[in-house]
Amino acid sequence: MSKKAKLMAINRTYDHLVGKGFCPDFCTMIDPKAWVSRYVSRPQPQTKFLLGAKCDISVFERLKGQQIYVWHPLELKEEPDALRAAGYDEWIAIPGHSTTGLRCVPLGYELGFRDFELHGMDCSHDLTTKDGTRGNGHAYEKYSEAEHKLFQPEADLGRELIRIKTEPHGTRYFEASKHMARQLGEWDVMMGELDKLYSMGLKQFVRVRVAGTGALPYFAAVKFGIHVEERYNKDPNSMAYVKPQEAIDFEKEQATAGIKGMSNLVMSNDFDSTPIVITPEEP
Repeated sequence: MSKKAKLMAINRTYDHLVGKGFCPDFCTMIDPKAWVSRYVSRPQPQTKFLLGAKCDISVFERLKGQQIYVWHPLELKEEPDALRAAGYDEWIAIPGHSTTGLRCVPLGYELGFRDFELHGMDCSHDLTTKDGTRGNGHAYEKYSEAEHKLFQPEADLGRELIRIKTEPHGTRYFEASKHMARQLGEWDVMMGELDKLYSMGLKQFVRVRVAGTGALPYFAAVKFGIHVEERYNKDPNSMAYVKPQEAIDFEKEQATAGIKGMSNLVMSNDFDSTPIVITPEEP
């Protein structure tokens, strides 16, 4: 990694990166759950911890003595007026979408960064594990609500099949959990918002590139040509994806279980400003 780059870790990726010999410059956490305090067990004094104002008090207690900076994750349009009414004249509110990863781009922008490279945001399950298992959506185990227990695979959160249909690349399928499928759709909306704000002169130009071989990197390569590896921009179909027959079997399995359809991500052929949405498809 270039010495000029700054590394921002999201949630439990912090410990994962520290274990690999990296010291993140920033660590961001937002979720208002007590078990988020267990995401960081090896805080480094060089790291600035950017904590959302709605984080549980246990997170602040766990990181006592570290460099902590608090910001407000803006979610409702009424929030600015409510904050002012409560007497908070000076506050930092960062807009964005439903995941911590997506919120890091506008957060980084307010910190002065204009060039972003996203890693580990595949928005789909790992299909290439050595033992032949599948369903892992993170490089680490996640916590469940029940007794803060670790669980894996991510498929426990509900499996979806994302279908990305484009010309001339055809139809490709990716397996994901429900909230990762949602994140993919929101990421595309975010990219459109950044472009719109720039064209209106309200934001400076922001460069976003994506690494990896999952649904979001594929989507980024096909629609925007912004994969960090140029070979994937030229041939996105060289990435791993769910084979068509497996997709058919998946739909049958879901139908047998009484689950209707799949997530359906349909992209316009000319890649214009038409909104890209994920919608349920009836079997």
